[in-house]
Amino acid sequence: MSDTLDKLKQLKDDLINSKSPKRIVNPNIRTIDSDDFVVKSTNEFQYMDGSKVPVGVEYQIQIDNITKEEIITTGKKYDNKSKRIIPWDVKPSSLSQYQTAKSSLPKFSEYYVPFGYEVTKKQRKLKFANRYFVKENFGGFLDFEIDEISWKKESPLYEKTSIKWDLGENLEEMNRKNSEAIEMLDKNGYPSSAKSLNPTQGYLFESQVDKELQTQRKVSDLNTKVQPTTGTAY
Repeated sequence: MSDTLDKLKQLKDDLINSKSPKRIVNPNIRTIDSDDFVVKSTNEFQYMDGSKVPVGVEYQIQIDNITKEEIITTGKKYDNKSKRIIPWDVKPSSLSQYQTAKSSLPKFSEYYVPFGYEVTKKQRKLKFANRYFVKENFGGFLDFEIDEISWKKESPLYEKTSIKWDLGENLEEMNRKNSEAIEMLDKNGYPSSAKSLNPTQGYLFESQVDKELQTQRKVSDLNTKVQPTTGTAY
């Protein structure tokens, strides 16, 4: 009885945690960073005063999504010690590769917008959904879910993948299938997306778990209160 009640509590927690977040607004400034963004030559970058940037200095690229201006600053993360630097020449580097890929994109589709998944009526009828994910080709640390419309657009800045998401009426079967899909997503190099997913997200009978929990609690309370009586027979 205790194991069943614990399992139902866990399923309820899973359903609560699976509520879809609101669509995330794309910020004006987007940061691109990578372990490869390290100055490899004193002829690669210079400070604003014209002095050369030493070898070994890490840097990041900040993109203004409105003006499309690129600002390169020192440091793995931007802080009050970060300094702006500019390329010294046009030798091939992680920066030039990024710029080459970015220049081939139409301005309106340079960046994908993270998407908060919600089950549609059509998906509910089909009892499954296709869910779409991307990860950055430059930077390598950011991966997130996108919508189907964005999925159909091409972008050399991202790598894409998709998974089949079960929306059946059997909660245990849904949990098993979607857990396998999440594991595959993680193995394919989308750890952040995999970690954010809940295998029971979108379960049709969410109220059923609450009802079963209430029933189990009542039975458990009854078993506790009703104790066998012992006495001497006359």
